[in-house]
Amino acid sequence: MDLSGKSIVVFGGGAVATRRVESLVKSCGRVVVVSSDFTPKLLRLAERHPNLNLTRRTIRADERLEEYVTDADLVVAATNNARLNSKIVAAGRSAKKLVNRVDCLAGSSIIFPAVFRKGDVMVAVSTGGRSPLLSKNLRQRLARMITATDVKMARLFEYSKRLAFRNLSGEQDRRRVLSRVATDSVVRDLLERGSLREAEARARRIILGLD
Repeated sequence: MDLSGKSIVVFGGGAVATRRVESLVKSCGRVVVVSSDFTPKLLRLAERHPNLNLTRRTIRADERLEEYVTDADLVVAATNNARLNSKIVAAGRSAKKLVNRVDCLAGSSIIFPAVFRKGDVMVAVSTGGRSPLLSKNLRQRLARMITATDVKMARLFEYSKRLAFRNLSGEQDRRRVLSRVATDSVVRDLLERGSLREAEARARRIILGLD
């Protein structure tokens, strides 16, 4: 999802809520955290990010929550109280908002995968919300497989796709030349040596039928 410019409300100020906020605050327009207490890391995040607002308030399970979710695009239930989380989910769904519940899948309309980014390469791993720890471990294992050459290959393919679309009209022809670029040993060798410009030149010759 593209969350830029979106408003998020997170209920809960503990460790799990902190991880959710940390993953959201850099890409969202506004994040509001409602809790009676906040982790030190959340307090530090609020100092660094002006779009993060910490609202110190104790939410009861019998309290009406409409005022908190009305202007939100996404509602996150991250308290340590299962009954309260159910209430938050119900309020969010009633207001037709996207909802994420951290303690179980029930009621969630979206889940958060474990994400690793390196340059333009992103790996997201999900177990459907059943085991965040396993998602994290798998993400760490996969992250070790992503090399600097893979990151350069992503940039090369952005260039190659534009060039192929400008110069080739048929889908099959574009797929054929892009497959050649992806498997070309010279291209790979140039990228491993850090020569992105030379790799682009080689890709251009392949796409234009010069090699």
